[in-house]
Amino acid sequence: MHFSSRLIFSLLAGVAAVSLLFDIYQAASEMHALRDEVQTQSLVLAESQRRTAEQLLLASSADDLQSHVDQFQNQEQLAGIALYDASGKPLAMTSTMAYVQVTPPAVIKSLQTGDVEGEFLSQSNLSLHVLALPIIAGTRLLGTIAIFHKVGLTRTLLWRLVRVSAVQTFLIVGVTLLLIRRSVRTHLHGITQWLRDTHAGKTPAEWRTPERGDVPTAGLRDHPARN
Repeated sequence: MHFSSRLIFSLLAGVAAVSLLFDIYQAASEMHALRDEVQTQSLVLAESQRRTAEQLLLASSADDLQSHVDQFQNQEQLAGIALYDASGKPLAMTSTMAYVQVTPPAVIKSLQTGDVEGEFLSQSNLSLHVLALPIIAGTRLLGTIAIFHKVGLTRTLLWRLVRVSAVQTFLIVGVTLLLIRRSVRTHLHGITQWLRDTHAGKTPAEWRTPERGDVPTAGLRDHPARN
């Protein structure tokens, strides 16, 4: 009995572990898909603002630069945008992004390679994704435009999916365990009763419990019918 219980618990624990790991993998895959979507959105926005950013950088008007980047504040997932010169110095940044204190490495790398660069970073306990697109006029590197997105929601979504999956897994395992225990007890009771009947010397015909309405055959044998 103890061996059977340990075996059942081991099997259920293995099933629960595999199910939970699969759910975590699925949640992580969904999170990566969401992050890829954020990166795609950042690239589309940066490309759409490339021409305007080039004109503003050529004009070198600080007021126009700030006015332009402030158009992208107070949005749900978009944290804002920033414009940097060719040396990586910030020229203008959305006013609500005061927590970005240093130039992200992606911006420096973008200026060095002349290619689009993206990365995830943390600023003031906020999880952000930044995509940097270099602004080039002819052969002259003017600077870069950086798109910042909030990605804390993806991490929150991941843990929510993991918690829901864990609860579902443990509920399934719990119900399965109760059903198995009930089934095992029923079968063990039947086996125990069979062993008792066998030990008592009962014949197979006597193992069945008489149902209501059955006529006891033993009484018929002991008392023959009277004429």
